[in-house]
Amino acid sequence: MAKDKGMNLTKTVHVFYSGLVQGVGFRFSACQRARNFNVKGWVKNLNDGRVELMAQGSPRSVGGFLEALRDEFSQRFSDVNIEEFLSQEVFSEFQIRWY
Repeated sequence: MAKDKGMNLTKTVHVFYSGLVQGVGFRFSACQRARNFNVKGWVKNLNDGRVELMAQGSPRSVGGFLEALRDEFSQRFSDVNIEEFLSQEVFSEFQIRWY
C-alpha cells in the first residue's frame, strides 16, 4: 500500500496539568525532555496554579515525551487533561513561555 503523500505524520497535543505542578521544576524538566524526544512547542504556568503545555512531533515522540513527564511528576498531578488536534501552527523549538 502506497503512503498518502498528504498524510500528516505530526501529532499536536494541548495539555493542562493540575495539582502541585508549579515551583517544582516542571517547566524546566519539560523543556529538557522535549529536546530528548525531539518535541517542539511550549510550556507555561497559569495564574490559576495549572501548567499548560503544547507539544508537537511524531506520534511516538509525543507519546514518549508525555510518558516521561508522567513518570517523573505523576505524584504531583491531581488531573491531566489532554486534547489532540490538527494544528495549523508549526513549532520550531520547545520553549518556556511567560505571562
